[in-house]
Amino acid sequence: MSGSVVKKQWDPWKMFDVSDKEKKAIEERAKIRLDLKREWQKKITNPYRGGEGGYVFDPAIQRLNSTRVTQWDHFKISPKTTWYGLALVVIPVGLLTYLVFKDRHERETKIRNGEVAYKDRTFKFMY
Repeated sequence: MSGSVVKKQWDPWKMFDVSDKEKKAIEERAKIRLDLKREWQKKITNPYRGGEGGYVFDPAIQRLNSTRVTQWDHFKISPKTTWYGLALVVIPVGLLTYLVFKDRHERETKIRNGEVAYKDRTFKFMY
């Protein structure tokens, strides 16, 4: 490929076919978000704000914290939440318990029947 020019195949700016007007609106919203973030960081990290009331009140942060605190007050049992509870808690714990008891029982049976020599036992200091 010496001497040949490689043409760029993919242009990320044309990928979604966004018009110039939409692109400008997207950039303006991003700038507004960035300005709000900077203002919040400036207020929250101000070391002299202690005499002005103690903390910075932001309604969005308050809503988030209130939602987290009252989450269980608004929880309703439904078939979906029941299946999630079974699939993520009950079945894994039950399966693990069954496998551990089965393995213990088989190991204990082999040891009591003399099928495993003492030197070959695992966990020999536990029995």
